[in-house]
Amino acid sequence: NTLKSAKVGESYYQTLSGTDSDPSDTLTFSVNGLPSGLSFGDCTDSSSAKGSKLQCAISGTISSSGWYIVRTTLTSSTGGFDEEVYELKVISTAK
Repeated sequence: NTLKSAKVGESYYQTLSGTDSDPSDTLTFSVNGLPSGLSFGDCTDSSSAKGSKLQCAISGTISSSGWYIVRTTLTSSTGGFDEEVYELKVISTAK
């Protein structure tokens, strides 16, 4: 899995979402491996009778170029979980 590329010194915004078929489950996200300058949060719970859904944002401004491995875990209140690994490429804007 790959997140959209970012540029050093420029604002970055990417959403991640997770679902569960049980509408009574409460979902939580955790993220590891974000580069300095990015944060994870601003979550929106849009659950309905069809199931639980959680959407959260990665946002901020990155100061160092490179490849980053970002790991996410979506956990339900009943103990289920799903882990994903993403690559994030940060491009230098230096000329």
